[in-house]
Amino acid sequence: MAAKKKNGGGNGNNKENEDSTITVVLKVEMHCDGCASKIIKHLRCFQGVETVKADSDAGKVTVTGKVDPTKVRDNLAEKIRKKVELVSPQPKKEQENEKENKDAKANNKSENNKTQDKKTKDKEVVTTAVLKLALHCQGCLDRIGKTVLKTKGVQEMAIDKEKEMVTVKGTMDVKALAENLMEKLRGGLRWFLQRKTRRWWW
Repeated sequence: MAAKKKNGGGNGNNKENEDSTITVVLKVEMHCDGCASKIIKHLRCFQGVETVKADSDAGKVTVTGKVDPTKVRDNLAEKIRKKVELVSPQPKKEQENEKENKDAKANNKSENNKTQDKKTKDKEVVTTAVLKLALHCQGCLDRIGKTVLKTKGVQEMAIDKEKEMVTVKGTMDVKALAENLMEKLRGGLRWFLQRKTRRWWW
């Protein structure tokens, strides 16, 4: 019977330690008392928090309550989008290592996405096409401009009315653009040059 009583007392002490009130000190940049007030208001809503004090001059926030220090830090950092440093109590190494691993994985994923985006952009080669067109009137100019600008990949367009030439720059399919213009202008396209490959079409 005595042994059972001793074990029961031990479990009770462990539970008491888990539920004990602790003091958490955070270091965070605060420009004014307004910043401090917002932080206090936010942390008071955090589960388990009993009291919150903020010193804007010292850049220090003190929280007391039955809370997890790392969760308080991370929650505040996410809210104010600033770096929040846990001064005390110091987190366990296992928790910090886990957080660092998660951050490293997130950074690697971000870098991989950037690399993939760069490869995609590299595949889209920018070319310049010069087209010789029969520009009879303003209606022709309007029709050409509308057709060219609707073409996927077109970035810039310039029309030289005197020389009857249209210069188009972008990642578009030049041959498809020329065929589309020939259809719209009923054969008004005489030739075009794709400067990237120096190839001519009539």
